[in-house]
Amino acid sequence: MQNAMYQAAPAAKADPLALLDSLSFRTAVEAIAPADTAALTAAITAAVTANPRLGSAPVPGPARGGGGEFNGPPAGDRKPASLADAIAAKFSG
Repeated sequence: MQNAMYQAAPAAKADPLALLDSLSFRTAVEAIAPADTAALTAAITAAVTANPRLGSAPVPGPARGGGGEFNGPPAGDRKPASLADAIAAKFSG
């Protein structure tokens, strides 16, 4: 029954995990044959109508804002990579 419910849940805009967690939904569908997809979809739709929390949650999009730009290394004074670079930087200017 669980496999049939997982297949029918998206068409009825339902969250399959929430449905499985609902005792009232499991009681309502225990007499439905897994092959009877029309009856199962109708039961899922009725359950979501009666309890909107059983509906599928919106899929979150990518996070927005709050991040820095990564356009290359920071500008300004940089630490020399070697002793030779440090000496060259000290005496060249």
